[in-house]
Amino acid sequence: MATGGECAMMSELEKARQFLGTRFFSQSFYDFEHKPKYLEDAVRTVTQLLNRSASHGESNSLLVIGPRGVGKSWVVEKALSSSVNEELFIKVYLNGLVHTDDYHALLDIAHQLDVHSQFEDEKLSSSAALNYMLDGLQSGDRRNKCVIFILDEFDLFTQHKNQTLLYNLLDICQSPVNPIALVGLSCRLDINQLLEKRVLSRFSHRVVHLFPHCQFEDFTRIFLSLLQLPPDNELCPGTPFCKKWNEHILDLSKNDSVLSILKTMHLNSPDCQSLKSVLSYAVSKIGSDSVNNLTVSLLLESYHFVVSGHQSRHSLLHDLSILELYLIVTCKNISSNDLYEFLNYEIIYEEYHKYASKYSHNELFLNKGIVFKALSRLVKLELLCPVSSASSNPEEYQHLQLMLSDDEITSAVDSYKECPTELKYFLTNQ
Repeated sequence: MATGGECAMMSELEKARQFLGTRFFSQSFYDFEHKPKYLEDAVRTVTQLLNRSASHGESNSLLVIGPRGVGKSWVVEKALSSSVNEELFIKVYLNGLVHTDDYHALLDIAHQLDVHSQFEDEKLSSSAALNYMLDGLQSGDRRNKCVIFILDEFDLFTQHKNQTLLYNLLDICQSPVNPIALVGLSCRLDINQLLEKRVLSRFSHRVVHLFPHCQFEDFTRIFLSLLQLPPDNELCPGTPFCKKWNEHILDLSKNDSVLSILKTMHLNSPDCQSLKSVLSYAVSKIGSDSVNNLTVSLLLESYHFVVSGHQSRHSLLHDLSILELYLIVTCKNISSNDLYEFLNYEIIYEEYHKYASKYSHNELFLNKGIVFKALSRLVKLELLCPVSSASSNPEEYQHLQLMLSDDEITSAVDSYKECPTELKYFLTNQ
């Protein structure tokens, strides 16, 4: 039977798990002490733009571009909370995944601006709803409240018919009427190419690029910040449990096995998403009888569970032909040496041919048609992926991206059964 002290410890552990679970899955993932510097710079830029709109009545438009999970939404939220008095602006949130056409987007804008009764009473058509909303946004002057539109999945709005909504919102941003700011969030680097010319002409061409590049020391501090309990939290302020937990996490952060896991995750995913997944799984598996149940072995188990999806890709590499593996290594060498700005069939074949013509004794390996067919299979297996699905270029000229890390390729070549010596030489002598 558990004693009173043991019950208290169990209760505190359960509360700690709930507290950490909330931290892991909250949208404000970067709200901790040691956030990457690239986020701070982006917040400063976005804050300055929003302040000019809210305080000085300037209308602006801005795109925040970066891969998924890099912190785009957090940057905008932080910029809004860091801006001047919130009474000076109104926020309107739209998402391209939810608002699949202009009418639904306009209806949600009306709800967020609290003018939806007109829509519902008169059952306005899409064009009438647009005109009604534009009349409202264009009335008044710079002394009115600033309306800040935040369009998540911005690239999906470019698929709306004639890009009418984007054109009109950006057009208002160019007019000396109500101050309006439009902030688009997208993971598409080619977003400008998706905009029609008339829409692009209304855009202010302000772009903030977010690329995850935190140092390993920052990554380790983020590990600590995610797991340690703040001393002033409501969970257990100043209790021995809190102190004992934090000391245990500090010891874990110095363990060689844990550091090895962190280095691997940092190399593969420096945006911290894999770290968050590993830690959330580990915390969910903690027993309720001891702080020390968050062990090195549990973290290792969590890491292998989370990256099990990569294991299937690893086995996929073992099923590739020698030619396909040669082409994967060719892509790696091109990317590592920055020989070209992008990959396509022609570039890959040209670089592969330079090496294979010297060292390969198989004539089939030099046949362009066979090489292109092998590249096509790599695309179908999603080991090579088109940068843009909307490209109208022929298959052999589409821009491609290698979806494998250097470590995965090296591991696959080293463990490939009866791997040719020439291929290993090709891998190590770029």
